[in-house]
Amino acid sequence: MQKSRRANHTRLLAARVSGFATALIMAASFAAPAAFAASPTQLSGGGFHTCALMTGGTVRCWGWNMFGQLGDGSNTARSVPVAVRGLEGATQVSGGAMHSCALVAGGKVQCWGYNEFGELGNGSSTSTNVPVATTGITSATAVASGGYHSCALMPSGEVKCWGYNEDGELGDGTSTWSNTPVATSSLTGATQLSGGVYHSCALLTSGDVKCWGKNDRGQVGDSTTTNRLLPTAVSTISGASQIAAGDYHSCAVVAGGAIKCWGQNDRGQLGDRSTTGSSSPVSVYGITGATQVAGGSLHTCALVAAGAVKCWGYNAHGQLGNGSNAQSTSPVAVQGITGAVQITSGEYHSCALFPNGTVKCWGNDGEGELGDGTTKWANVPVQTLGMPSVLDIPVLGAAPLAFTKLRRAAISFNGLKGSTFACSVDGAEFKSCTSPLRLSGLVDGVHSLAVRQTKGGETSPSAELGWTVDNSAPAAPAFTGKPAALTNQNSAAFDLSAESGAALTCKLDAKPAVSCSTAPTFGSLTDGRHTLTIQQTDRAGNRGPAASYAWAIDTLPPKPPVITKSPARLTNQQVAAFTVTNPDRVTLTCSVDGGNFGACPSASGLSGILEGSHTLSARATDPAGNSADATWAWSVDLTAPALTGSSTDSKVKTRTQTTYQLSASSDSVRIEWSDAASAPSQTAKNVAANTSVFATNVVFKTTATIKWLRLQDKAGNWSQWFVG
Repeated sequence: MQKSRRANHTRLLAARVSGFATALIMAASFAAPAAFAASPTQLSGGGFHTCALMTGGTVRCWGWNMFGQLGDGSNTARSVPVAVRGLEGATQVSGGAMHSCALVAGGKVQCWGYNEFGELGNGSSTSTNVPVATTGITSATAVASGGYHSCALMPSGEVKCWGYNEDGELGDGTSTWSNTPVATSSLTGATQLSGGVYHSCALLTSGDVKCWGKNDRGQVGDSTTTNRLLPTAVSTISGASQIAAGDYHSCAVVAGGAIKCWGQNDRGQLGDRSTTGSSSPVSVYGITGATQVAGGSLHTCALVAAGAVKCWGYNAHGQLGNGSNAQSTSPVAVQGITGAVQITSGEYHSCALFPNGTVKCWGNDGEGELGDGTTKWANVPVQTLGMPSVLDIPVLGAAPLAFTKLRRAAISFNGLKGSTFACSVDGAEFKSCTSPLRLSGLVDGVHSLAVRQTKGGETSPSAELGWTVDNSAPAAPAFTGKPAALTNQNSAAFDLSAESGAALTCKLDAKPAVSCSTAPTFGSLTDGRHTLTIQQTDRAGNRGPAASYAWAIDTLPPKPPVITKSPARLTNQQVAAFTVTNPDRVTLTCSVDGGNFGACPSASGLSGILEGSHTLSARATDPAGNSADATWAWSVDLTAPALTGSSTDSKVKTRTQTTYQLSASSDSVRIEWSDAASAPSQTAKNVAANTSVFATNVVFKTTATIKWLRLQDKAGNWSQWFVG
């Protein structure tokens, strides 16, 4: 299906899945305060976003949202928590690099956000800003989101994964991506999962750990740096109780609450007081009594005794939470944190959950991932807003499409039983409203709705919805790339310019119009005239005017040139004159001795020709690019023949004549002789020519008195006169 295609975005991201089995246990150990309708029970840090599972089974997320990873129906970053749209009955949430997943009722999984590699598992590669169901997952007990892949833990202890797989992240023995779940091979008895950016790990009932996927930094932990397509045992790990995968490192809580880590360590993220990577587990310095570990991109955090938190590694964004930005290769205490019950780490931030539902986060906040209403980094913990001091945000149901032609809308919403609702349309004052809210007379443009609920004197934050009404037809698409108006190619490739998000149709000749991309191609086209008609329908459903392009295909070559005048096939002339006729009166070019085609020789022909074989190729090329060639080959021989046998040795005299037998150096010769007293001129006109055919050995008889003779080869070269 593919070769290497690393996700290459503004930021290189990694998903953080931090201690899900532990998170689920801790969620059961405390209850939300009775005075409030919703409180967080589990946290999960994604790349540059964070999500919280709320009492009642809803989920709130905050931070970066370019690909819809917050699930609120928008792609707008949020610096305060917003409700994941339409998600109910959730029991666990997991943040990936640019996507998120939740375990819901019946052990099903729903995911949202970035989906280029199929990490949502719904059989497509289309990103979405609202949850979609992962195909074929039921009865799962946990979900873990990695960088660009996701996995689900099944009741049998088996695992199913989906998404990016070039390094073996899915553990199915292949490197083929899958946009639907596939079974991880040879893995049973798993109790917890954790996803790194390009690798995955599982904790087994035995306390052993297995990992698979990319292993260039030793993050699989098998004492090698060889990528693993199948689950592979981590060296020397036993008695583990919880695991966490960072970007390119992994960690496990082991006996006595110690922590061991392996993999990349250039920022001290293994916590062993060094920056030396290790492909086998090393002990984190000074950690005992830990109950949970969370892996970030280049840092790691641990929940230790009394609910304190310690972190180590990279700290440029303040993700260690100790009031500084200095890197640390050994654990340092996060300021002001005691009594925490769960931790999670994102790319460059971390968060802690407290029994009363309070959430505190620290580190990078450029996209609002700390949830404190700002985008200001914090190297000490700050409180995430809305956790849990307000009612839960209303859940939006039926709503208009993001782009629509309809000037009316019916929007449904629900909340707690006994709540009252207030709505604000297009930023106007909040007014009492009921579900469904019906709107009419909407003008073209952007519209918004904010809904909040009130109960017992508490008012929730707003659930927000935005959409665009558009009744203006788009312009005709433009042909930005197209075949030549006349071509000899039986295929055609186009580049089309269309409105963002518009759907294109293409109609070739008399065929029905079909959906097409902005780079359609057509093959096996016949000779003749063709027309492509394109039309676009914008996101609101408005159809624009058509645009057409016509071109002709001609694959019939022209008549070849005719070479009517040419040198002899074998000659001793260093000039050559040609006459080439062009029957179809198309473009005529010539090539001499295999050179580039250019203008044909003029009437004066070629001169200065060297001895050897030569060719003249004449080419007729029609306007479509079809061509036909004619070729003339000849040889130039400038070497005179030589006599190799003595004429006197070969004489046989009779009474009336003498027989001569001559051997020559040339393949074929003939002779001339003379009875002149002295050697004739090479240009003498009065010599008598023998008319015998060319031969290497020449035999002739004569009654004449021969005093001189010479040889001529087929090229016309004469030898010097020899004494006869």
